[in-house]
Amino acid sequence: DAARAKRAHVRRMVGTLRWTLHAKLAFNIAKSIYETQFTQHARLKFEYGSKEIANLLTFMGLVGMLVNAVGLPLITGRGKKPEGGGAKGARGEKGAEGGAERGAEAYVWQVQGCMALLEGGTLFLWGSSTNLYPYLTSVAGIAVASNVFLPLTNAAVASQAAAVAPGALGELIGFSGALDNVARVLSPLIGSWVLDRYGTRAVGSLAGALAVYSTLPLAAAFRAKNRTTEVEVEVEASRPKDKDA
Repeated sequence: DAARAKRAHVRRMVGTLRWTLHAKLAFNIAKSIYETQFTQHARLKFEYGSKEIANLLTFMGLVGMLVNAVGLPLITGRGKKPEGGGAKGARGEKGAEGGAERGAEAYVWQVQGCMALLEGGTLFLWGSSTNLYPYLTSVAGIAVASNVFLPLTNAAVASQAAAVAPGALGELIGFSGALDNVARVLSPLIGSWVLDRYGTRAVGSLAGALAVYSTLPLAAAFRAKNRTTEVEVEVEASRPKDKDA
């Protein structure tokens, strides 16, 4: 029974990892389209030169630095499961810890979903802005969303890969990195073609749609992670109840 439950758990985590990688790929393609077309986009929309574009890139870097230094630690600290517990007995403590862990995971997934939606909305704004202030707002929003979503997703991939195959953790993380490179290869080709053919609004709309789309596999990953199989239910029900300490 324990072996069957373990196999069921691994299959569940394989599905979770597959959907998480799917979401990460879609988000990375959106982000890479934005990054690779940023300079040309600014020149076409505002006729900016090298100095103005350098100032914009510096602004993006400062926002990202603040998010990584201040915002991300606050978010990840909020998502940690609480220590200790007042439940009596080993079984009660295990149940309390499991509930706290599921709550922390749900919080992190909610943050990821919100950041994907923020990325999508600000990419739409980036493509359609006609003056500087909405444009700067969109650039700041994209920097915030990217610098929160990707670290959280990379941590989730590492955790899920460790649950799927601890002995092949390096290979699975390497595969995740290879998908990042696939996004970097495809994005300049797709983004430049759309920008040349359909204009600045279209490239922002495409990137924004991809970022919003990433919430769908993210939701599927959350559902797969929290779906308890029939085998696991049977094994849990067959375990003898521990006596209270």
